[in-house]
Amino acid sequence: MDFKNSTKLSYHPLVRAVARNLKTIPTLKSSNNTSLQILIATSGGADSVALLLALNLLNQKRTYNLNLTVAHIQHHLRGDDAEADAQFVQSLALKLNLPFIRKDIDLSSAKNIENDARRMRYDALTQIAQDINCPFIATAHHADDQLETILMRMLRGTASKGLRGIAKTRSIASNIKLIRPMLTVKREDVIDFLNTADQPWREDHTNADVDRWRSKLRHEVLPVLKEIREDAALKAVQLSNVMRDLDSVLKDQIQQVRSDSVQVIGQGDYHMIRQDLRDQRKPVLIGLLKELVTSLGVDTDRSGEKELGPIVKAIKDNQGGKRIFQLNASIEVQVTREEVLVQKTSSS
Repeated sequence: MDFKNSTKLSYHPLVRAVARNLKTIPTLKSSNNTSLQILIATSGGADSVALLLALNLLNQKRTYNLNLTVAHIQHHLRGDDAEADAQFVQSLALKLNLPFIRKDIDLSSAKNIENDARRMRYDALTQIAQDINCPFIATAHHADDQLETILMRMLRGTASKGLRGIAKTRSIASNIKLIRPMLTVKREDVIDFLNTADQPWREDHTNADVDRWRSKLRHEVLPVLKEIREDAALKAVQLSNVMRDLDSVLKDQIQQVRSDSVQVIGQGDYHMIRQDLRDQRKPVLIGLLKELVTSLGVDTDRSGEKELGPIVKAIKDNQGGKRIFQLNASIEVQVTREEVLVQKTSSS
């Protein structure tokens, strides 16, 4: 199919959504005839193939001047199927007359295959972007991914930060941003777009394994939610946007309390008047304590609601005496009648 001359595809809802989302990303749209580079992470699955075709279609319009490169990361996890994915993506890039870069990663020593594969994949994409001096890496996360992510975080137990979901953009390295132009696109529109284009894609059959949380949500929960509410995925996108705004307000409040009430003492320990903290809401105190203990060396897994909630409860109650909360071998929080101390212990 000649994608360059496909007027019907150019006005497809998916392409129009990608175009709108690109325009909301500062500095992404080309100006002064200067071409901007985008590295498109392409697995060969429906989502990434749709993103690749959409960006290629937009690049045919006069208002865009993009320099597109197709990247494929070969994980070597599914034998011949994985290699067939790589060959498929390379052939598609050739068909579209776009440069193709492949990077292979070794997961033989991975302890957590899913997490390590994700980390190494982004590391590989970042390295490619750095090698070709490309400021943007585009991935094909869409609205259904947003819904799945928010549901997973809710089930695990999360604060407002977790309910922000997947970010539309984020810095992944110095001068390199990860962008997600399809985040407002429903999965159904992805499939319709590819069918309209008569464009095949590759299927990763491990995605059908309902023993995995995300796959179980995708195949058994999301269909029910969409039956109840057709636009459930888009509602998740709206929730993400609202939570990002609220989280920004929360961060501002935390910084104000830190500026007004926290004193640095000794070798970097923190001192606060307990009465100054009592009237603050729990999320503000959790966020404040998280910042302070993290700065002293407590990893983020030890500075969540489970660990910090009891400290907040102690700050806000009417008890006196000294209570000590040990967060690891070297960091403790003391709550006395008058003070709250966050400090390194003498054994550190």
